[in-house]
Amino acid sequence: MYSQGRSSLTIIHCHGQELMFDRLAALPGHAWNWDDRATAPSLSEAASAVPGAVIGGLSVATFITLLLVLSLAFLLFRVWQPGDPVATWAKSSGAHLNAAQLAEIRHEWGLDVPLPRQYVSYMGQMLTFNFGTSTIVNPNESVSSMFWSRMAKSAILIVTSTFAAIAIGVLLGIYSGWKRQGKVDQASMGSSMVLYAMPEFVLGMILILVFAGWLHWFPVNLYQSPIEKTGLAHWTDVINHMALPWI
Repeated sequence: MYSQGRSSLTIIHCHGQELMFDRLAALPGHAWNWDDRATAPSLSEAASAVPGAVIGGLSVATFITLLLVLSLAFLLFRVWQPGDPVATWAKSSGAHLNAAQLAEIRHEWGLDVPLPRQYVSYMGQMLTFNFGTSTIVNPNESVSSMFWSRMAKSAILIVTSTFAAIAIGVLLGIYSGWKRQGKVDQASMGSSMVLYAMPEFVLGMILILVFAGWLHWFPVNLYQSPIEKTGLAHWTDVINHMALPWI
């Protein structure tokens, strides 16, 4: 007689017969459950039902969160902001416009219609990635084109830093589990707790102060040096600029 564990199910081989024991049934309020293994769902069937439900729930929650954030942004800048947005923009940009010109801009921006229509138009534009045109940075240029032109650099930073974090975390976890209570295990656990408890903006300022301000190892801005380089020198320069954001 011997047993074989599968998830919460244990297959017990006794006198040539296979019996299945559900360990979860041993929890308070449940009865022991013995059955033929053929009547139980396979492990692959049980596992395949989980990702779909999780992904579906996360997708719905993400979409609802997105709607709430967009609605809050609309309220902040269209409803709760005091004064006329067009007049505020004209004053901050130093433009001297008369009432007719202000009304024309207000009509162009869709601010002369009732708030419910503004909200519907705003949500439609946001959900279709139509973010309008820039009025301060690169005036009259599409905000969407500005966004996508800079997305590649952000994607490189996010993807590479994520894979680096996974690789380092897995290797440290394996080694720490192999050498439990060793120096690496204690150092990694202590540093992880300190970094986890520290706010990111505080850690960022400390890293900039030490590695950029005192040691001058890394730059503090830009994706690459103003003087463009080629080949291996280009990627070395990019890695040097991305070092602090990676950390």
